[in-house]
Amino acid sequence: MNNILSVRLENFQSHLDSLIEFDKGLNVLVGQSDSGKTAIIRAIRWVLFNQPRGTDFIRVGANFARVTIVFENNVTIIRERTSSKNRYMIKESEKEDLILEGFGIHVPKEVVEAHGMLPLRVDRDHELNLHLSQQLDGPFLLEQTGSIRAKTIGRISGAHYLDMAIRDTSKDLSQLNQRLKHGEEEVEKLKEKLLPYEKLDEAKAKIDQTESNITSIKKNQQLLKSLKQIKRHKEQITYESTEMKQILNTVQSLSIWEEKVDSISHSLARLRDLSRKRKYLQEMHEIKKVCVHWIQITSSLGEMETIYINSKESLAKHRYFSAKRTEYTKAIQEKSQLKNQLKRTDFLKENPYQQITHMMEILGRWKQLSTLYKNEKKLNETKTIWKQTLQQLRNAEAVEHYTKQIDYDLSKWRNYQLLKEKRDELRQGLHVGTQFIKQQKSHLQILEETYEQILLSKGHCPVCGGEIQTEKVEALLSGKRGN
Repeated sequence: MNNILSVRLENFQSHLDSLIEFDKGLNVLVGQSDSGKTAIIRAIRWVLFNQPRGTDFIRVGANFARVTIVFENNVTIIRERTSSKNRYMIKESEKEDLILEGFGIHVPKEVVEAHGMLPLRVDRDHELNLHLSQQLDGPFLLEQTGSIRAKTIGRISGAHYLDMAIRDTSKDLSQLNQRLKHGEEEVEKLKEKLLPYEKLDEAKAKIDQTESNITSIKKNQQLLKSLKQIKRHKEQITYESTEMKQILNTVQSLSIWEEKVDSISHSLARLRDLSRKRKYLQEMHEIKKVCVHWIQITSSLGEMETIYINSKESLAKHRYFSAKRTEYTKAIQEKSQLKNQLKRTDFLKENPYQQITHMMEILGRWKQLSTLYKNEKKLNETKTIWKQTLQQLRNAEAVEHYTKQIDYDLSKWRNYQLLKEKRDELRQGLHVGTQFIKQQKSHLQILEETYEQILLSKGHCPVCGGEIQTEKVEALLSGKRGN
């Protein structure tokens, strides 16, 4: 425990700033009533034990309260309280100041360790403060009940440890007596339960003998089982060797058959190739006939070209003669007009020379008109020939259309040939696949028969270990073959 050297109160109740220093030994505070004596004790209790709580002790008109306590071990504890702040400050020589905030209603552990003034706990419900007392508290322990005084004296003298030891020892003895009694009862019960097992050693000897007999029987059974397995394995090897001999006898001439199969396959491939070429040749003959037919039809294209050129010349002549015919028509009209004029000019017959000259002119014009008329007939004949030529040219255009159609059909035929070749290849692959499937099915059938023989030879199911009947195996395998 540390002794207090001094206490300083700032804005604590009636104290504005008071410093009280204590001497060693007894210290007495003397003063008038309400002069602040109790406030000093209350300030010390507030710092050491956080009593009282709240902010009612702050001086009226001040915004904080601070109490500083200095102990003889050079430790200073400062408690400060404002409307929003509540903290401790611990100062020690050659150490950094320790500030504590947010500690609630309990005094921080560091503060208690610094001053070392702990209360004496009498029991669960009572504590006694040995260092400070209130103003109206009576002498030590006199105001307490007899039991509290006895407990307090026991605590101070250490007698409570003896009471605790006696109480715990009595409790342990009671528990041990109960456990001993319970153990004796258990022993009696176990003895009664062991009475039927007095002859257990003889039964154990018999059991050991029986176990040894069972072990020898199991060994013999395993030996018998292994011998049976060896026998079955020998039978299976004998059966497999017989089958292998038969297979070897069957495949002795396998190389000859392979050569024959290769030869037949080569011949079949060559036959397919020749058949394909023969069909192609026949189709080419058919196409050749069609082409020859169209060549014959279009053989007169050169003559038609000549006729076309002549027709162009005739057309030019026709146009020329049409112009002449127009002139001829105009001349006839002029002739009629001249006749009318001659009728009107009969009075000119008195000058025959002029009339003869005029008649010669008219005769010359008539000859020209006759020539034009003949040329018109020839032109009509040429026009007819030209129409025929045009008709033939239209036929030539049809021939060209047919030629394009033939080229299109030829391209379609070539595509058809390619598709046909692909179809033949697919058929060949399908045939090979079918043969492979047949071989696999025959191989599976052989494996099923071998499996049937193995099951029948073993006589028991390899999965469940049950006995196998011949009728069930045949029905099962026949069902699988059907599927």
